[in-house]
Amino acid sequence: MPDSPKPKYQWRKTWPDAPKHFSGYDGSRHIASIHWHHLGWWNWYMCWNHAKNSNRWQRPNGQAESARAAALAAEACYDAILRCKWPGMVPEDLQCMLDHEKWREGYRKLWEEALAEQGCDPDGRPWGNVDAVGDHEGTTGRA
Repeated sequence: MPDSPKPKYQWRKTWPDAPKHFSGYDGSRHIASIHWHHLGWWNWYMCWNHAKNSNRWQRPNGQAESARAAALAAEACYDAILRCKWPGMVPEDLQCMLDHEKWREGYRKLWEEALAEQGCDPDGRPWGNVDAVGDHEGTTGRA
């Protein structure tokens, strides 16, 4: 497999207890996820598609025979969306997605500040419930 293409974005396990579920990132932007389906293939889906008209697009998801192929397909979808070349997309869709992302960042900051004032972490759990490894009591590590 030395000549096979390698993913260009960063991929990591989504959750510590899910060994066959990975999330892809372009910097801090969560762009896609892949996971093993119990019937023998890898599912991929692009996560960064919050345009108000995305229902007219070709679906930004699919299946692949390997994790690498699934990651490459998800990345190709993301790259096509950034270039407004995904089937069914129009330029206004990309601007809508960028505006939504900016709004979410601002909203998240306000939310986290309000939680901190209440003595909670960004997930809404009280700061006092942290065990020795930094995980909250009674959680599985999933967001």
